[in-house]
Amino acid sequence: MTNFLRRIEYRRNKSGLSALKYILVTEYKKDEAGKFIKRIHHHIIMNGGLSRDEVESIWSKQVKGQGRQSLGFVNADRIQPNKNGIEALCRYITKDPQGKKRWSSSRNLKRPVSRTNDFRYSLMRVKKMAADPAYGKLMLEKMYPKYEISKVESKYYELTGWHIYVKMWLRPAVRQE
Repeated sequence: MTNFLRRIEYRRNKSGLSALKYILVTEYKKDEAGKFIKRIHHHIIMNGGLSRDEVESIWSKQVKGQGRQSLGFVNADRIQPNKNGIEALCRYITKDPQGKKRWSSSRNLKRPVSRTNDFRYSLMRVKKMAADPAYGKLMLEKMYPKYEISKVESKYYELTGWHIYVKMWLRPAVRQE
């Protein structure tokens, strides 16, 4: 996989594209006894620029006197996000961890920002939003007009009280500005 990523990076540089950004997950199964690893395969999400045929052709090696030979099956698909982005794809590729860290990523990825802004809400507003999810979604849409609210979830904890978790996406028209 390291050689594959290096060859992708080389091809991107040669084509004048930006640096490779990727998230890689390695998946495998063990035999019935749990001793031998079988069915090793990789899932990778990377930035675009190269054609899918070009990416698939890079998954090969040079064999003396025989030219390039494929290292196995490869299938490059275009990502098709829905209203939740690529959450379903991420859940699929991170399923069934086998105890060890099985993923890696390039260092040049932007890390997501998680923040709390508890100061913006009174206790009464939080209770009202938790009691009525439709009201909560309406209030959040007013407060964050540039975002599309996809999910609002309320949970009550004995020690800390109500927690409201919101999943929202920047609207496509705002991204282009």
